[in-house]
Amino acid sequence: MAERIVGLGRWGALEELIKRAGGCAVVDGGLATQLENHGANINDPLWSALCLITNPDLIKQVHLEYLGAGAEVLVTSSYQGSHQEGFQ
Repeated sequence: MAERIVGLGRWGALEELIKRAGGCAVVDGGLATQLENHGANINDPLWSALCLITNPDLIKQVHLEYLGAGAEVLVTSSYQGSHQEGFQ
């Protein structure tokens, strides 16, 4: 099914997903919970950025698990790494 939405542009893929889902799509799969279930320490204000830096293979593993369960959207939670004051 992912082949249908590839190449639709920045918003086209998301719009197509929402259309196929009947007008509403859940895109929060609980990344932090799944990472914690696999042993990641999320007791830091910058937990997602630290995990992306220190254990990117775990991020990949969890995303592959979500894809295996039928997910069509993956969220990296990389927003923390984009704040200038985040790692000062």
